[in-house]
Amino acid sequence: MRVPRSLVLLVNTAYHLIWRMHNKEFRLWQNQNKRVYLKAVFEDMKNRVNNDEFVIYAYCIMSNHIHRMGKLLSKSDSLSDHLRRAHSSFGAKLNKCENRSGAVGEGRPMTKPIEDLVGEMNVMFYIFTNPVRAGICKDPKDVKLRKWSSCRFMAYGETTEFTEMLTLPEWYLSLGSTPKVRQAKFRSLLDAYLIENGLRRDPRMTQGLCIGSQEWADQVLQAAKNYWRAKQKKKRNLISKGFP
Repeated sequence: MRVPRSLVLLVNTAYHLIWRMHNKEFRLWQNQNKRVYLKAVFEDMKNRVNNDEFVIYAYCIMSNHIHRMGKLLSKSDSLSDHLRRAHSSFGAKLNKCENRSGAVGEGRPMTKPIEDLVGEMNVMFYIFTNPVRAGICKDPKDVKLRKWSSCRFMAYGETTEFTEMLTLPEWYLSLGSTPKVRQAKFRSLLDAYLIENGLRRDPRMTQGLCIGSQEWADQVLQAAKNYWRAKQKKKRNLISKGFP
């Protein structure tokens, strides 16, 4: 059931974004392709996105899919427009580099709203530990990931050509009064998350309409059902009046 982003992703709501490559192909296994993606996002953020539309909190580029996390500050149209521009640019450049044509990603990225600050923290930890679950490394802070995961930016304050587009989330800023204190606390919390969860995958991060309590998830699902019922009712009314 495809639900309009505007229905579940409301203003001032954080989100977990997942975009898989077409047919789950490993289009991003080469570092140069990861860079092409991040550059497309960075340039669009810098040149086409206003500061009051949405922000990016984190990213982790895997070999066949992409994780991003951020927060919507205005209507979801701004995020949707950005994704169309950045992903179209990435697809065109990748196809040109590889002398191919056709789809690069599997349609519209999944954008799952996150209920609260605790959820935001857990989503970020889940994103950063993805390379560990994939067997790429044993520590999400591994230096070899520094360009393709923003984990070391959060953990050590290390910057790259792309970390300029990141915004520190509210829960992260509350970890301490200085960057050094926040970074140390973040590393401690991330290590604890990895020890507690190990290599287990969390289906709540990738399945369903949202990430949060069951009560909140039920509310989001009900809103989606109401939308589809109204849409089907409108369609039946048009058919009854002779419209195709």
